[in-house]
Amino acid sequence: MSVFSYLVAMVRDPNVASIAPTSRRGVRNVCGRIPLSACGTVVEYGPAAGVFTMHLLSEMRRPDARVVAIERNPGLYAKLKGAVSDPRATLVQGDARDVRRILAEAGVSRADAVISGIPFSFLKRHERERLVEDSYEVLLPGGRFLAYQVFYQLDRFLYKHLKERFQAVKTSIEPVALPPLRIYEATKAH
Repeated sequence: MSVFSYLVAMVRDPNVASIAPTSRRGVRNVCGRIPLSACGTVVEYGPAAGVFTMHLLSEMRRPDARVVAIERNPGLYAKLKGAVSDPRATLVQGDARDVRRILAEAGVSRADAVISGIPFSFLKRHERERLVEDSYEVLLPGGRFLAYQVFYQLDRFLYKHLKERFQAVKTSIEPVALPPLRIYEATKAH
């Protein structure tokens, strides 16, 4: 998907935060924190054009592996559907805040990981808290929640909420990725 397509999505939808798809290096840096070859289910919030979705599918090795990708924006969802045809992908046009219902409808009880590209700074405090709580609840013990945000977003929009719920939380910066990313990694206790 082109930068132009992202700009159009951004102009039409104030909840779209990126002007370009995440670079391969950024995708590898985020996804490299999860043992994808052993994962059964990964949930993705805000997949946009599917650069993370396609990487996840290429790295997941289990025969029962699947990705549940939830995209809110209709234009980006159409691009996602056009880009991802793997039968292991469940593509949903919906809101990540409905993750519990979406997973139940998809026949998924728990996930090994949740990856989020949603701009948490755009959400109200109670929406951030609920999304973090719901993400925690859908994870298996030992599961990971990974959120990548444009690097200039301050920790107060997500870090604090993660620390209140998850047992282990780390942040890092990927300065060479396009766009540069702040990565949050939270692990659910066993």
